[in-house]
Amino acid sequence: AKVHVKDINGKLQVFRALLDNGSQSNFVTQQCISGLGLTATSRITKVSGVSALSSCSEAVITLQIMSRTSTFKQNLEFLVMKKITNDLPTSSIPVQGIKLPSGLTLADPEYYKSNKVDMLIGSEC
Repeated sequence: AKVHVKDINGKLQVFRALLDNGSQSNFVTQQCISGLGLTATSRITKVSGVSALSSCSEAVITLQIMSRTSTFKQNLEFLVMKKITNDLPTSSIPVQGIKLPSGLTLADPEYYKSNKVDMLIGSEC
């Protein structure tokens, strides 16, 4: 999904979010926070994932996430990470032949393009 987040000056910026109902936490990249001109609060949090591999987040921040396509908005707490995942999809998907219902508004109209993930929104948002 592409979502809006306000920067330090109140200007809306667009970021790419991965919605992951298997994650219990929300994550945001340090690059995203820096681009917003915001400062996170120091807090070390151990994070474990696939194959029980562990890493640490060293900061936390609350951001207001806003839909690009509706009036929905929500304040969420994010753990700050250097990187969340590799670019997704791993390579761009050819969209010829994919038929979407008419009138459908996609949360990310460029879902098929390989690109960085700025934030991950988990199930406990």
